[in-house]
Amino acid sequence: MQALESVKMALRIGCAVSALVAACFWIASAKARVSADAPEVTGGWVDASITANGQDFVRTVIRQSRWSARAAVSATVAAVLQAVLLILQ
Repeated sequence: MQALESVKMALRIGCAVSALVAACFWIASAKARVSADAPEVTGGWVDASITANGQDFVRTVIRQSRWSARAAVSATVAAVLQAVLLILQ
């Protein structure tokens, strides 16, 4: 019975850590910005970009979505650990 309590405690800790990591990733996503640089010439083509307030909109959205994806994975881990914990109770 004591082993089960140890497993439950490990699940609780894992859930809390995963939730905190998800929160940090979502904060990073909200703060992610990519400054607009001069357009690059690649293969004779000039890359186009959308800028707003000195930020490259498209590259900023890409960076934000990567951080959000990491946060979603971490939140999923927290949810799965919580579900396992509920099953064990």
